[in-house]
Amino acid sequence: MLFQLLSILIVSCLAIGLDKTFSEVKRFHPLVGFGNYVSFIEKKLNNRNKNSKYLGTVSWMLSIFPFVFIIIFLQYVISSYNFYFLSITFDAVILYFAVGRSSLSVHAMNIYKPLSQGNEEGLKVARKQVSMMVSRETQNLNEKEISRATVESVLENGHDAVMASLFWYAVGGAPFVILHRLANTLDAMWGYKNERFLYFGWFSARVDDWLGCPSAKITSFLFALQRLFKKRFLLALKNASMQGKQYKSLNGGWVMASGATVLNVSLGGSAIYDSRISQSVILGISVKTEQAEQVNSETILKSIRLVSNAVWIWLGIILLLNLLTFAADQYFA
Repeated sequence: MLFQLLSILIVSCLAIGLDKTFSEVKRFHPLVGFGNYVSFIEKKLNNRNKNSKYLGTVSWMLSIFPFVFIIIFLQYVISSYNFYFLSITFDAVILYFAVGRSSLSVHAMNIYKPLSQGNEEGLKVARKQVSMMVSRETQNLNEKEISRATVESVLENGHDAVMASLFWYAVGGAPFVILHRLANTLDAMWGYKNERFLYFGWFSARVDDWLGCPSAKITSFLFALQRLFKKRFLLALKNASMQGKQYKSLNGGWVMASGATVLNVSLGGSAIYDSRISQSVILGISVKTEQAEQVNSETILKSIRLVSNAVWIWLGIILLLNLLTFAADQYFA
């Protein structure tokens, strides 16, 4: 048990360190190749009718299982050499490819910097940058709307691309990391309720919800934990549970509601997708509450810190478990 926990801590720290040092892979990123591969499968098998629900399920399996099995096979080969350092390095690299903490911060800062200039030119640049993070229409967004869209993306992707990967590594190692990360990528590509993906992407959307459920709850808790002594801890958990159920994305609703409450702001509301106004539930602190703060460019910085702090708290919890396990071993030895 102690050895396993220690390995989880070492691999997680190495992956975070690699991500901090090298950020996102600029060329030949595995997820880019995966995207091309699944696009080919979708074009061949998606016939856009009710039968596509079954074809979408088969396509999901063809897209993900081969890569999971490859990771399992490689781990088996590496373990046969009985070389601990090689095994740790392999897992750390896999987790590094899945964790996008630095990349998320870079994208958010690319919006914050021009937006904080407070002029029309900066606003134009910020609109262009935020369009790379969200799927809503951005050409007419004002500062508050850009800030809100960015914060929502940081909080949701802070779970999808960062905390979920760390969580699933702790649960099942590199194969589970690959399973979740590729499933989440497929949901981003196929999980739309439009004519093209309504049936074909159904299974992808459901699996992403299932896999994201436990990690979203833990991420919400880690966000709330950062206000443990400021009377917002329980409120953050309450809002995550109550508001998350009403949001279009259950897991996204949980982490955004908790994060928004900790940040003392209101997220959600109206946004334009494909020239249509979409109205979603308010997440976090009600705009009618006097204590609620307005979402602005500074909120982007706070959301980045919130995600970063959640990572360190998670690593701290694993370290604490290591120390407690070691102490228990010594006591009962």
